[in-house]
Amino acid sequence: MKIIITENKFDDIVDKYLTDTLGSEFHSHSHPNPASDYIWYTDKYGTPVFERDSDGFGVREDIWENLRDFFGFSPLIVDRYLIKWLRENLYLDIDPSEFYTFEKGD
Repeated sequence: MKIIITENKFDDIVDKYLTDTLGSEFHSHSHPNPASDYIWYTDKYGTPVFERDSDGFGVREDIWENLRDFFGFSPLIVDRYLIKWLRENLYLDIDPSEFYTFEKGD
């Protein structure tokens, strides 16, 4: 049996995957030094998920890799879907050239 999925439906599938994986409740935290522009976002369990600093915007590496591996995306497509999800769910405008990954801490 052959199944055809439209691009819009596929986008919805990826969006649901990200929402199910990441959740929808995030808390932002600012560095205690007011001169620092470092902000990080944690999930409802207090686990860092995203960060923003002078270098740009970071997503935890295991999240990025899981999206890539699950769907077989190229790196550019992974970035595209994550940036789109962040814009639609956290209302963050992210420059793709400043998007990076960071390692999950212990």
